[in-house]
Amino acid sequence: MGRNTSTAERAVMLGALVASVARDVVAESAGGLTESEVRLLWMVDPKAPPKIIGDYAELMRFDRGSLSLIGGKLERLGLARRIPFPADRRFRTLVLTPAGRRLRTRLIKDAAARMPLDALTAKEQERLFTLLTKVLTAV
Repeated sequence: MGRNTSTAERAVMLGALVASVARDVVAESAGGLTESEVRLLWMVDPKAPPKIIGDYAELMRFDRGSLSLIGGKLERLGLARRIPFPADRRFRTLVLTPAGRRLRTRLIKDAAARMPLDALTAKEQERLFTLLTKVLTAV
């Protein structure tokens, strides 16, 4: 990458790399799930506080109806359950079943194995993750 490459161009290149890895993982590992279904599965972090389904829709830039359909398919496949949101039972959240957690873990490992992060030192990788976390929280 030359010195004249703009920040926007680098961001697009990074996005293309991540999208390419995601497509490869979906094509080879997801057992018939679509890319959108895999994205939702990745976003439902069992270790993080629950989010209402509308929050996932906003993060994925989907309308709530579309996300509800995706969540419904994950539920029919036994990968997730839609339950009342703990803080406000008028809303629903998505939680992964044990099968969903296992598939999520496998998909993330497959994606990580495909990312060319070995070109970076451990310190550089940590810095990259810190910066990406900062960017993602601003979205």
